Amino acid sequence: MTKTNLELARERLAAAKAAVQNPGAEVLAKRDEAVRAYKAALDAIKPGSRGAPALRAAAKDAYEAALDDAHPNYAELAAAQSDLDIEFAKFEGIRNRFKAMCTVLRTQDLSIGIGSPLVHVERTQSWNKYSKSWHCSYGPALESVTTIHIPETWLADVADRGLACPNDLVTLSAKPIELAANIGYEAFEAQWIVQGRGYNLSIESGVIVREGGREPQVAHIQRPRSDRTNEDLIEAGIKLLRRRAVTAHHQLAAKTADLTQHTDVLVRFNDARRAGLCDPGIRSWCARADINPEQGATIGRVLDALAKGAGQDTMAISACRQALSRSLVIDQRSAA
Repeated sequence: MTKTNLELARERLAAAKAAVQNPGAEVLAKRDEAVRAYKAALDAIKPGSRGAPALRAAAKDAYEAALDDAHPNYAELAAAQSDLDIEFAKFEGIRNRFKAMCTVLRTQDLSIGIGSPLVHVERTQSWNKYSKSWHCSYGPALESVTTIHIPETWLADVADRGLACPNDLVTLSAKPIELAANIGYEAFEAQWIVQGRGYNLSIESGVIVREGGREPQVAHIQRPRSDRTNEDLIEAGIKLLRRRAVTAHHQLAAKTADLTQHTDVLVRFNDARRAGLCDPGIRSWCARADINPEQGATIGRVLDALAKGAGQDTMAISACRQALSRSLVIDQRSAA
């Protein structure tokens, strides 16, 4: 199994420490020779002479330089320690980013390591507290400890590609697959974590297919048999995304059936506020839909933006209904 950079740095530091603690006969001989040369240099200096202090300082510098040459492992020890500090800082960054992005893992204790993808759940008895059913059967509480290993390249391969936790499935590894056709889709050979029964977790391998857009849709296709090629899985993933898009279109049409009769009604910023939407969320949605929030947009334009994948369907529809309600009230007052 390939060792990680952190493991290699730890081994290098351990070897450097061993070399310092057990210098060997050759190093000891050079050290004794440096001591003898230093003593001889001090004996050669005449006491009370004008140049005695400078000569003693020069002799000491020569002695220390001779010790460094005789035992260069101190420099290797410092370099190994610096290398380990750098690799450990990288590891801490990866671990913290993983925990921050993958909050879907609801475990009592989560331990993150670097290495080949791995997930292991261990149930332990804690005698520091009673179990929840202590009144029925006295005993320790059961706690779960989850250990997950992710590759060193997890940040670049997974997190930076937006694949950390699509569809609430934590991705451990992802390698892009080149697609000759089907432009508009991306495919990755990946491994992800799936929830089993109770506290059990396991790893599934397969292909992640992603459709581009303002809010990309992702499909996980498991590899049930080894004879299924990536091309088969990618084709299945694209079919799944297309079926999902058709279903979403029908659902959106059903939600907005009453709004399609009033596409010329203007939806204003205050309509979205009265619908319970916050100002930052309104401006963010308008930016995605290429709408000026100060000028507003018609219901027809809002529905077009939703059809193109602007997202936040429920909130946008509620703003449209609020605008329609306001427009109907104005019409009733004008008629009266």
